[in-house]
Amino acid sequence: MKIPSLAKAVLFPLSLIPLSEVKGDTKPVQTNQAQVSTNTLTKEHWYSALSTLNPNPISKLMLSIPSTIEESKYKINEIITDKSRMSEGCEAYYGVDTKGKARFYVVLCTEARTDSMLSIAYEQDQFEKGNIFPRSNDPNTPVAWVDAKKAGLDGVFLVYEKNNTYEVKYQFSSLIVTPKHSYVNPNYLINLQNELVKLPRSIRSELSKSGKYVLIAKNVEDAYYAYYPSWRAEDKWKGTDPTRPVYEFTKTGWRDNRKHANTGGLYVENYAIIPQTYTIYGTNTLYDYSNNKAEIRRVLFHELGHAFDDLYSSRFSDTAEFKATHSADIKKFSSEKKEKFKYFYNSTSELFAELFSSLFEGSPNAKDLLEDFPKSAEHIRQSVLPRYGVDISVDHIRKNIYPDYLKSPKDKGKTEIQKVSSLITIPDFPQEYMMAMNNDRRLELPLAENPYHKGNV
Repeated sequence: MKIPSLAKAVLFPLSLIPLSEVKGDTKPVQTNQAQVSTNTLTKEHWYSALSTLNPNPISKLMLSIPSTIEESKYKINEIITDKSRMSEGCEAYYGVDTKGKARFYVVLCTEARTDSMLSIAYEQDQFEKGNIFPRSNDPNTPVAWVDAKKAGLDGVFLVYEKNNTYEVKYQFSSLIVTPKHSYVNPNYLINLQNELVKLPRSIRSELSKSGKYVLIAKNVEDAYYAYYPSWRAEDKWKGTDPTRPVYEFTKTGWRDNRKHANTGGLYVENYAIIPQTYTIYGTNTLYDYSNNKAEIRRVLFHELGHAFDDLYSSRFSDTAEFKATHSADIKKFSSEKKEKFKYFYNSTSELFAELFSSLFEGSPNAKDLLEDFPKSAEHIRQSVLPRYGVDISVDHIRKNIYPDYLKSPKDKGKTEIQKVSSLITIPDFPQEYMMAMNNDRRLELPLAENPYHKGNV
């Protein structure tokens, strides 16, 4: 049977799209896709899926798990991404297997925010007859739990019946905020969510309790200039010489030659701000994070490393203990290593953030850093992370990050592991561009003082 055209569906975020307005056959859609496995999924499966998304161990949504969970779970069995078959403003249609009763689509919108990334499409007459999902008089209990894996997300889409229509929700991490004046590509939001939850739940919980956030926006204009208008003016008069390095040592100390528009991520007073796009230093090339999971993870983990360092009034990287390990690591550095690691050689804060990222497999520089800053890495691994219930073993590091970690020079290379299992792909652009986003710019004006910062929180 021909799949109906969806070109004239009308979209309303978190609202109704009557399929009666859609051209084509309105009977249940048959697809050529292999049917999704109907292996039994227990209540514990959905509890686990939801709990991975919330940094707090107990979510209000957990309390609304219906006792008839086996009757309320559904899967995606159809994916439509052909733009010619979708309404304007749509990125994808995910057809839900309603067990042969009627059609229902979770719609991914092109302009995404944590509170309005999804819309829905269904047949109103089928809804009224109760042929899509079981009717409900409780607006706080989901009538359907849709496995979101085929939409690229861990966890579930929750479908509610409210005010004689359906509403669909997905629980993003409470750490992510999008300002009211902006939006992002849904792939960026989805990929950032998926990378964020790879950090241990205890770390995310601590960041959340301490009021830390990841603020994302469409571009530099929405992410930086909206909060700090002076940055726009500063970028206009600040020239850029592409022949000069991103960082250079001058008579007055280290100098950052970038404009704010060249910064792909920064940490400012409780906020890791990561715009979806920024301009690569020394070029007019716009870089977009949306589909590069490795780069999202790299900059996200580094900036959250700064946020973690900043949990308390005094930073971990400012403690005498960490400064001592940093000094011990760089004590015998050659001039070549001083140049190679100049960014971390001169800043304990930057080293802490990048080692944090390295230990959680987020940094493409992990091997070099763990090799040349072992005492600093061990201080974080043994003295800092265990306070938050995180135990990263040496064996884990050797297996997944750097096989020769903490081995003596004579023992290096003597391992059964010939290939390191790596989750990170080093970007194709030059090293100075990779490093261009690792900057902790601490400003006098806290973001929290800006009336527009609250986004959808």
